[in-house]
Amino acid sequence: MTDVIQIGRIPTRRQFLDCIRTSSYIYGIWRAWGDGMASIITCIDGVFQWELDKAVSSGGIEATREREIKHNKNIKKQLHRLHISSL
Repeated sequence: MTDVIQIGRIPTRRQFLDCIRTSSYIYGIWRAWGDGMASIITCIDGVFQWELDKAVSSGGIEATREREIKHNKNIKKQLHRLHISSL
């Protein structure tokens, strides 16, 4: 099973449980943040991971790094909630 998560959507409960049960792979752009970054989320063998696809904007590298830290915290919280509410 391969499933693409649309922009702005988190995995549904069913996608999440199917991924864990079948050790399948979910990949997609999870959220476009509107500030030059988008979260790319993957699920392999029931483990969700993410990375930020980032563009250095007019704020430069320092501002980009600050946004990266903020988004990583937000993504961790949302994945944690999804994990707890889905099991």
